Amino acid sequence: MAGKRLFAAIALPPDLAGEIAAEERRLAGGLRGGRWTAEADLHITVCFFGDVEEEDVPALTRVLTAAVSSVPAPQFLFDGFTAAPPGSRRQSMIWAVFDGGEEYAELVRAVRTAAGPFALDMPQEKEAIAHVTMARFRDGLAARPPFGKAAPAPFRAATCDLMESRLTPAGPVYSVLARMDLRR
Repeated sequence: MAGKRLFAAIALPPDLAGEIAAEERRLAGGLRGGRWTAEADLHITVCFFGDVEEEDVPALTRVLTAAVSSVPAPQFLFDGFTAAPPGSRRQSMIWAVFDGGEEYAELVRAVRTAAGPFALDMPQEKEAIAHVTMARFRDGLAARPPFGKAAPAPFRAATCDLMESRLTPAGPVYSVLARMDLRR
């Protein structure tokens, strides 16, 4: 039985993805050793499931569709760029952070609960921080990057995607397996 490495995510509006990618390009000139996320792959992760058996994907999609459709569509307000994970002594990522309010926290809870029976490798629950991973640094960040002062417009999510992440030597390759509507 073959598994798929799956997660749930919120797609970014194209203009917002473009603004974040512009900040990536600006930062990349001064930060070496990072693996930067392609503009087309920028997303807000709702929940990482780990490996899910391929034959369980249709049932997972059904329960996620029901769970997602019962949750109000969160509005995301840009909160800034940061070295991550927050509070860690060894920060190895750069995030664009958003405030998704209680609706985002509710979405995370609903997705985790629905996926639980299928996602046996799902990491333990932790604080739901709405963020976009812009870059990863294998050896960590030596210093706090000089972040820009971007102020992207708020956006309201309309859908939540079930995504597959295939790991390759060049980095992860993402594909959308299902797009699920949030409650309006």
